[in-house]
Amino acid sequence: MTIHKFSLLALGLFSCFIFFGCPQKGGNCEHMGTIKDFTGLDGCKMLIVMDNGEKLQPVKVDPKLTFKDGQRISFSYLPVSGMASICMSGKMVEITCFNLLDEQTDSGYDNGDPNDICKNLPEDVMKVEWMKNILSRSRDIDQVRTFEYQNANAYFFKVSKCCDFQSFVYDCKGNKLCTDGGFTGGDCHGGVLSGISKDKMKLIWSKPGTINK
Repeated sequence: MTIHKFSLLALGLFSCFIFFGCPQKGGNCEHMGTIKDFTGLDGCKMLIVMDNGEKLQPVKVDPKLTFKDGQRISFSYLPVSGMASICMSGKMVEITCFNLLDEQTDSGYDNGDPNDICKNLPEDVMKVEWMKNILSRSRDIDQVRTFEYQNANAYFFKVSKCCDFQSFVYDCKGNKLCTDGGFTGGDCHGGVLSGISKDKMKLIWSKPGTINK
């Protein structure tokens, strides 16, 4: 019975390293990079941006790992083939070694208590890494407005370009909550934006030349 249990444990550890690339704390990983949230870009989510600028899609990782925008990491990887992805940026990889180098995001906020992050989030969108990333990826955003949602601030990224373009709502940690507008009307109404008038939201950023209305 003891031998049988040991065999199962050994098999589990072997599977972990082969299939998920378990993190090696203190291991000698080969590369350096930064976790970046590319939500909204061609179906992408969290990507690894290497220090040489190359982007990677981590499609095989230890399920215990949690990627957060702005994390500095050292890592090793193997290319993955034979898989499909809706993200059109970066090659797909398996993470075989992972070390977190910095316990803080690029914006300087501790990743420990999410309530503290939301409480201290500045209104200057260029000082919040995930907001700055969204604005740098889309030139169609005209305004950023904020409003209270579930005892914290939510952020409305307004796009007024055309009837088939959608605006987006994010929570204070940069998670997309819903979409608004476009041909489908989005999925915000009846939920996040229920009973909330856009003209009552607080304007915190607008693109130069935009009429604030």
